[in-house]
Amino acid sequence: MISLMNRDRLHVNTGEVDSSTSPKRTSTQTVGHAIPSSFLAPDVLKHLCRELDRDKVEAEFSIKRRIALEEALRVKGDTYSTLRGSRQAGAGLSAEYAPRIFSRQAARFELLDSQSLRGLTSLQYLGKHVHITSGRKLIFGRIFNKFNEEALHSARRISSNDVEEALREVVGKALTDEQRSYMRSVIGDITQPLGFREWCGLCAVIERLLCPLPPREDDPPTWLERADFEALERRLKLAGSVDSTLTLLLKEIRDR
Repeated sequence: MISLMNRDRLHVNTGEVDSSTSPKRTSTQTVGHAIPSSFLAPDVLKHLCRELDRDKVEAEFSIKRRIALEEALRVKGDTYSTLRGSRQAGAGLSAEYAPRIFSRQAARFELLDSQSLRGLTSLQYLGKHVHITSGRKLIFGRIFNKFNEEALHSARRISSNDVEEALREVVGKALTDEQRSYMRSVIGDITQPLGFREWCGLCAVIERLLCPLPPREDDPPTWLERADFEALERRLKLAGSVDSTLTLLLKEIRDR
């Protein structure tokens, strides 16, 4: 997928250079994918977009470099989905290509210690203690980039109003009323915008709890996750006071 994206972008950029230097090209020539204009040079964009994701942007402390990375990520995201405004049409198309094979190995849910659970809500846990494979992170990131709220100088977020539509693209179908009720019981109501890490954690737990998985003996969680959750009851007891919704979520993850 990434190689195809890079090849499309290189083709477009080459066309732009040729059209400015060669009189033989005409305005009737078009390219397959429209690339948004950018204040960054094409070769700089090509360099910055290599293995670029939201985590790398948010981990950058240099203001100037972060602005450049934000711009590169914006362009990279726009090449995945043609027109951001037509979400209804895009939702059906994206859902068609959503992954249909789900695995417990795609994400690792961790328990550091008893103290780390104190004062956390389910969403806060999902934003801090879930590790996603690079392949899944790419899928979740593409959908996040489509729905995120534009903000150049601050972390981008996905509106709570768009979460359910975006999740539909993750799992390939709309959630049922029963599934919505179940997710509220283990996560709570989502009333605030989600950052990229919270979004990835939410997608991971949706896949784990709602999507069809192979038998556990054929597709076990990672050994680190198994080791963590074997001690779940003891850690909950030592923590003393843990949010009841988070407690239920952790038990559901363990038993799935």
